[in-house]
Amino acid sequence: MDEQKIRKLLQIAEEALRQAQAVFTDENTEEPHEGAAKKLTDPQRWARLLAHFVAAKDNSLSRAQVSHAAKVSGYGDPRGVAALYNGQTNWLKSQGDERIMTPTAVEWFESKGKQHLDGYKAVNI
Repeated sequence: MDEQKIRKLLQIAEEALRQAQAVFTDENTEEPHEGAAKKLTDPQRWARLLAHFVAAKDNSLSRAQVSHAAKVSGYGDPRGVAALYNGQTNWLKSQGDERIMTPTAVEWFESKGKQHLDGYKAVNI
């Protein structure tokens, strides 16, 4: 493929990206529309996800509930939650069909996580 065709493809791709962003963002306010992925910090996503565990009985959710909670907590790809199981945090563990908050996660949520919720209310899902 020659350089001219590559440039044209890049221009088309950039325009498509701008149009997609315009669908989800009001260009005058830069506020995301409902349904748009919000730009959250890691601590905000962690706090939101853990809030769902806290709202649940015994700080425990099913695999499907964790997947849903991850999506509504700001994880574009629920697989990003895997680091909470085996990363440096080890905040979540699998116990049979349930996913459970570890004591370390409870401690972080109570001491630091709540300040990152910014009014977010988790529901028991």
